[in-house]
Order: sequence, then C-alpha cells, then structure tokens
Amino acid sequence: MYIGTEEQRKKRLKETGKIKQRIGIRSEK
Repeated sequence: MYIGTEEQRKKRLKETGKIKQRIGIRSEK
C-alpha cells in the first residue's frame, strides 16, 4: 500500500470515496 503524508492520504480517501460512490450508483441501478 502507498503511505504518504496525512494530506495525501486525505486526498486519496476523497478520490477513492468518489470512485466508490460512482461504482455504488452503477451497481444500484
């Protein structure tokens, strides 16, 4: 796994969250 500064981790979480939301919406439909 990639480990960086807290800011980088937060950015990554935000990006992954958006992707997960997109996948969730697709799977729900």
